[in-house]
Amino acid sequence: MHVVFRHSKPLPVLKYGGIERLLFWMMKDLVKLGCRVTLIGHPGSKVGEIGVELIPENKGPWQDLVPGGADIIQLFYPTHENLPKPTIFYICGNAKPGEVLPLNTVFASESHARNHSSKCFVHHGVDFDSYPTGQLVNSDRWKKFAFLAKASWKIKNLDSCIRAVKVAKAELYIGGGRGWSFSRNIHWLGMLDDAEQMKLFQKTDAFLWPVRWPEPFGLAPVVAMSYGLPVLASQHGSSRELVDDPGVGLVCESFSKFVEAIQSKPDFYSSKQIQEYAREKFKLRHMTNKFLDLYKRVVAGESLNAAQPLSSFREPSDKVLLPF
Repeated sequence: MHVVFRHSKPLPVLKYGGIERLLFWMMKDLVKLGCRVTLIGHPGSKVGEIGVELIPENKGPWQDLVPGGADIIQLFYPTHENLPKPTIFYICGNAKPGEVLPLNTVFASESHARNHSSKCFVHHGVDFDSYPTGQLVNSDRWKKFAFLAKASWKIKNLDSCIRAVKVAKAELYIGGGRGWSFSRNIHWLGMLDDAEQMKLFQKTDAFLWPVRWPEPFGLAPVVAMSYGLPVLASQHGSSRELVDDPGVGLVCESFSKFVEAIQSKPDFYSSKQIQEYAREKFKLRHMTNKFLDLYKRVVAGESLNAAQPLSSFREPSDKVLLPF
């Protein structure tokens, strides 16, 4: 099968980019499965080394660059433009209030799909081979905690992490931004590449994920679990799908429960068991195989949704802080 992707920014990325990482991983794995993969994108993208053909995007319509022999296009954003080939739209964010999405839209989690009147979803898969391997965390420790997200984005809820570790007299290591604190127990690390993320996870005892919005999917907690860290999450978004086994983390219904978990370690699996859970449940090949099945359905003329998915949000989902 010949699959075409389109992305306007350089690939691969090092210190950011959930969508960019997913796209790069998917292309690489599709090539491994024998597919022909073409990227219409930034001329600076370095994808030839993973077997992907690059068609540099010019100033004209990118649709004109789609090879005639292609079977399907996959985009990571919605569009109602007339495209030259059957198309799948993998949406990694929430639609705007009242926004109607294309029939062949795929969402990142069950909760994400439900928020858009759909049942069609595929969990993100992670290319764990792209992350450095290292020693697992000490399962018995419970003093140092990790946060990894865009620190300035209030919906990621760094504020609750800082408040909770102060109450618990614990330490917090923050990846994803710069800041300052009068406390010696709050450590700002800035933006981190994969090797630096590994060091963060190796020196901490659990990962904090108290998001306050309908998060479509969280890559960061999955990567943290792949290094053996349990996850302490809020009840919002896809948290219950990521942490669907009490042995790998805890979904906290309130800030007080979050503080309690930080103060006194819940009963979790060993670091190795948590790692095995993450690396099996969210392996890249699971995602790739599911998309190959969807490709075949769409190429055969089937629609992935009975009706066009519609956002259920009355306000922008990233502008209203959910209770915690």
